[in-house]
Amino acid sequence: PELDIEGAANAAAFGTTRVGETSTATLEVENTGNADLNLTDLSTAGGADTAGFSIVEEPEATISPQSSAEIVVEFGPEAIPNSARRAQNTPLEAAATLEIEHNAGSTETVALSGTARTAALSTPGTFQFGETPVGETTTRQLTVENTPSATASLNITGLGLSGSDAGEYGAILS
Repeated sequence: PELDIEGAANAAAFGTTRVGETSTATLEVENTGNADLNLTDLSTAGGADTAGFSIVEEPEATISPQSSAEIVVEFGPEAIPNSARRAQNTPLEAAATLEIEHNAGSTETVALSGTARTAALSTPGTFQFGETPVGETTTRQLTVENTPSATASLNITGLGLSGSDAGEYGAILS
């Protein structure tokens, strides 16, 4: 048996994954030899970030000659210790190794990497109302965006104004 691995389980394959969400990457394991390839053990290793990577689909133990099978790896950054804190305001770059033990020789390793982010607010640094005559009001709309673009929701549970003249302003969350 001879083992050949196609595909990647890296940040490009997983995309940006929000803390609390998961994404998957697929690796193809091909037996290019002329005898059965037996995968005896699949595992992830490599330190604290290893918890964020798991094998969710693996081939049956034997891959026939000139055949292939898939390994699906899931990246779930929430399982990484302190992931929400580590991903706050800067991407969390996680890394681990997929180890494949088999009967074709030494253990094969595949580098795993993923990028995680927490939900983030994107708002303008200043918000100008322009000149407003005494006794009149001016209304402006402020749009809050949930970035980066992914599937997790951002729930805004409150709104507050602060500063020396905060009492001169009002805000409505809609």
